Amino acid sequence: MEQLQIWEKNLETKKQIRKQNLRKRELLSKKEWKRRSETLMAFLLEQPIYKESQTIYCYVSYHCEVDTWRFIMYSLKNGKRVAVPKVCGNEMKFYYIQDLGELKEGYRGIFEPPETNMEATEENVLFIMPVVAFDRKKHRLGYGGGFYDRYLEKHPNYFKVGIGFSFQERKSIPVEKHDINLDRIWTDEGEII
Repeated sequence: MEQLQIWEKNLETKKQIRKQNLRKRELLSKKEWKRRSETLMAFLLEQPIYKESQTIYCYVSYHCEVDTWRFIMYSLKNGKRVAVPKVCGNEMKFYYIQDLGELKEGYRGIFEPPETNMEATEENVLFIMPVVAFDRKKHRLGYGGGFYDRYLEKHPNYFKVGIGFSFQERKSIPVEKHDINLDRIWTDEGEII
């Protein structure tokens, strides 16, 4: 019974944190969102792990998330293999793309690759994922659907990088058994250590 009460408290706290941080992101002006996204992407492109990686799995930004469209385009132009996610029922899969023009509006209005593209199955990849909130212990709070946690449970060897704006940091994120920690967190103010 005590375990259930802890779980319910964590769930409520996660909902509150998610709501507050999404609101903060929505209040960014277009100019500030663009500036912060570009600063973060410039930082990402300079990281040795990015430069050395041949294959990148990266989310396609939606709404007020850190913009990844230019990053994906840059990576493709520089000869990296890029795979992006597609929601398939209750699961998420990654598919390789050659061009951003292949993406079409899909799950909840997020742009996704067609299932006719080759499914990405490499294990030695740089895995870039969005965060709604994070803390210095490299805990990540997403949107609550569990897609990334379920996917990463099957692929534990990926180098997992969460990217977000610096104001998305929280003192502490409630953690549950199934939550998967990040290897790095990069923001518009640099790496969170």
